[in-house]
Amino acid sequence: MKFFILLSHTLTDAQRTQAREVWGADEFVSLPETLQSRWSAFDPDARELDLTDFMDFLRTHASKGDVAVISGDFGATFAMVNFARSIGVAPVYATTRRIVREVRENGILRKISEFEHRIFREYK
Repeated sequence: MKFFILLSHTLTDAQRTQAREVWGADEFVSLPETLQSRWSAFDPDARELDLTDFMDFLRTHASKGDVAVISGDFGATFAMVNFARSIGVAPVYATTRRIVREVRENGILRKISEFEHRIFREYK
C-alpha cells in the first residue's frame, strides 16, 4: 500500500514506522518538487486555490486502499481530503503531543515547543 505525503515537511522516523506498522505502508510517495514547493507556500492573499495539479497527481499515482497524510493550508487540506475520499484513498492527519519548555537566558524568556508524533488519525 502506498502512503502519500501532502505535508509542508518530511515524515519523521516515528511517523514512517507507524505508517508501516499500523497502516501497512510499503511505499512512501512524496509530491514532486514543483508541487511540493507550491503545497508548502500557498499565497495567503489568493481568493481561490487551483488544486488541479495535486488532484491529477493523486488520481494518477494512487489506488483505492492507499493512504494520504494531508495537512497544510486549511482550504487546500479540506479540498484534498474530500478528493482523496472520492477516489478511495484514506485521508489521515498526524496527532502530536506538545512539550513546552521555558528557558531564561540573559534576562530573556524563550518558549521552546517540541512536537512528539503520537498517531495518524483518519479524517471522518
